[in-house]
Amino acid sequence: MVDRPYVPLSIKACGMAAQERLPFLLAGTGTERAALEYGQMARRVGVGLYLNSGMPGPMFEYLGKSAGAWGHFYTKCPEGSRVLGRFEPLLDAVACGDFGTLRAIDGAAAALREPLEYEEEHLYARLLLALSAGDADARGPEVEAVLERYTELNGGELRLAACKALHERDGAALAETASDFAESLVELLEEQVASGQYDMDHRATTGKVSVELVAWARLASQRAVGWPHSLRLCPPTAVRFDLAGPVNAEGWKTFPIGGDLTPSGGGR
Repeated sequence: MVDRPYVPLSIKACGMAAQERLPFLLAGTGTERAALEYGQMARRVGVGLYLNSGMPGPMFEYLGKSAGAWGHFYTKCPEGSRVLGRFEPLLDAVACGDFGTLRAIDGAAAALREPLEYEEEHLYARLLLALSAGDADARGPEVEAVLERYTELNGGELRLAACKALHERDGAALAETASDFAESLVELLEEQVASGQYDMDHRATTGKVSVELVAWARLASQRAVGWPHSLRLCPPTAVRFDLAGPVNAEGWKTFPIGGDLTPSGGGR
C-alpha cells in the first residue's frame, strides 16, 4: 500500500509535468503524445486531490482539463491524423460529465486507423461516444453492430461486457463485470509492484481510484442502471456526480501548481 503522505508529492510532480506540456497545446504545436500525457497528469492530479480531501469536485475539475485538452487537440488536428482509439480522455470526459467535448469528438470521429490503434480500442471509443450521447437509445442499431464486431474480436473482454450491460440496462451483469474489472486492475498493479515495474504516481493515485469505473458509473446513472454501492477502486463518494461543479470548457488552458493545487473553480 502507498503511504498517504506520498499523494501530495505525486500531485505536485504530475502538476509540474502537465504545466510543461501546456504551452505547446495552447500554441497548437503539441503532439498527440503531449495531449495524452497532459491528460494523464491531469487525471492523476484530480484523483490525488480526491484522495486527499474525500471530495470528488476537484477530481471532476481536473478530469475536465484532460477531456478539454484532448477534445481541442482531436478536433483541431488534421483529419488524417486523428486516432479515435485513445479512449482514456474519453473516459475522463464521461466521468466529469463533459458531454460537449464528447459530442465534438463524436462529430469529428475518424475511421479505424490500423496499425496506429487496435480495433478493439477503436470500437470501445465508439461505444463510449454512442452510450454517452443524448440520443443513445436512437443509436441502438449502431451500438449493436459495434458490439457484434467487438464480440467477434474478443468476446471475453470486460470492457465489451460493460458496454453490453449498459446498452441492455442489465444492472446485475454490470455489477459483476465492474467487480471483475476492479479485481483485474488490482491484480495487475500487484504484479507490476512485485516485479518492480510500476509507476509510483499511478500507484499513489489512479491505482487507488479507477476513473474508468467512475465513467461506467456515470453512464449507469444516465441510463438508469443500478450501480454497486461497494466496489474496489470506486468509492461511493467518487460517484457523487451531484457534487461536480459545472463543466468549464476553457478550464484545460490553465493548470495551477504550487501549494496543494487548490482547484481554480468549478469543484466543491
